[in-house]
Amino acid sequence: MTKTGDLLDDLRDTMDVIDELNQSLSAAKKQRKAIEQKLMDEAETAGVDSFSNSRVSVSLKEDFIAAYDPELWNELVAWAVNTNNLQLIQRRISTKPVKELIDNGSELPAGVRLEPTTKITVRRK
Repeated sequence: MTKTGDLLDDLRDTMDVIDELNQSLSAAKKQRKAIEQKLMDEAETAGVDSFSNSRVSVSLKEDFIAAYDPELWNELVAWAVNTNNLQLIQRRISTKPVKELIDNGSELPAGVRLEPTTKITVRRK
């Protein structure tokens, strides 16, 4: 039978390992971005769009990502609803504003609810 103290020690050790791995991952991602930026700079200088060696090949391609003006968010949502283009909007809601509506006595829209969940809070010493 596992003792509670042992479980707490295991939890702390596991949290520490996760922190170490996350720090390593963050550093590796930062290094990768720096290397990729240098390759993009070299490609622009050389006028090429690919590099390769015996271990890796890299190609560069212009692309686009979606962006929006946060001040126009309400207009964007209204447009998506009016034109039936709801696929543009991520389908999730925020818990905190829903709780605030309930606390203020407001009625929630159809389909919106709070679901019970059990959270565990851990503080390191």
